[in-house]
Amino acid sequence: MDSKTRKQVQEKLKQRLQLLPPIFEQFLLENRGHLSLSSRYEYAKDFHLFTDFLKESYPKQEMDDEFILQLEKQDYLNFLASIYRHTRSFQTAAEQPIEQTFKNNYHGVSRKQYALNHFLKFLFQNGKLKEEISLLGTSTPETTSAAPRYLSADLLLDFETLFIPSAGFDTSREASFEKKNRPRNLAILALLLYCGLKIHEIVELKRKDLLLEKQLIQLHRKENRLNQVPLPNEAFNLLTAYLTLNELAAEEFVFQSSHDQQISPRTIRQILSKVTVYQNLSPELCRKTFRYYTEQYLDDLDAVNYLCGNRYLHQHNFQEVYQKMLVFSYRQFS
Repeated sequence: MDSKTRKQVQEKLKQRLQLLPPIFEQFLLENRGHLSLSSRYEYAKDFHLFTDFLKESYPKQEMDDEFILQLEKQDYLNFLASIYRHTRSFQTAAEQPIEQTFKNNYHGVSRKQYALNHFLKFLFQNGKLKEEISLLGTSTPETTSAAPRYLSADLLLDFETLFIPSAGFDTSREASFEKKNRPRNLAILALLLYCGLKIHEIVELKRKDLLLEKQLIQLHRKENRLNQVPLPNEAFNLLTAYLTLNELAAEEFVFQSSHDQQISPRTIRQILSKVTVYQNLSPELCRKTFRYYTEQYLDDLDAVNYLCGNRYLHQHNFQEVYQKMLVFSYRQFS
């Protein structure tokens, strides 16, 4: 996530924790190394919902650490039963029914169930519970291998018309607005699909980061990760077409909103929702599409991780990867 969103989530998490017994804050604090910021925030929301349930069940009881540690397994099960119909289940990307029954007769696990079980395990490991309480039964859920999720390359053949409905626009105003923003929107989509950039990398991209004469994009990634990516020819053409219409200073952000401000992640998601060949296209699906096809193209999963700025196992020759990626095209997979 970008820095602005991160600060907002941190503030919301802080506000949530102030409403919870200290034992929950201790749990989240000690698991900072294992849980991302967004996961900790989701956990805090689940704990908040749980304590609200307890307040209704025990109206005269003060919600403190002592009371939380005295709860029995049935209290947790009563809570899960009360929200069962309103909670979502964890699903893999595999094509499987939501109510799939696994070999051990396990029906799946809700996020709230998983969060509370994690909390109970923490209490037991820290000696706060004499006996371990498990909400997952005696065996953990089985999982299936995830099926790859990606856009079909056939949908990307006519790239420049991806934002134009086949039946045309309802009003001339819509058509005019799309035409005005088309160069910017196509450039954003090209960087997502041809370079595998994350949404925050698009948001924070500045003009000085674009080395057009070398067809390279400089990125600010973690140490020991690839901090530059090749700009394939097809994406290069769309990006230069946009930049030709927008002269930017070196420190200016490449992509701006209609109000000439730094574009936001929300705006990028709104732009992608306008793609006509796929409903509710997301930046994450664009990156998965890039990974799926570049793995076939390079025939090297480790090289794909290297290119995407993820952990990789072996040393790679950037010049070799760079030369190959310049001519990368989805047309060869259609």
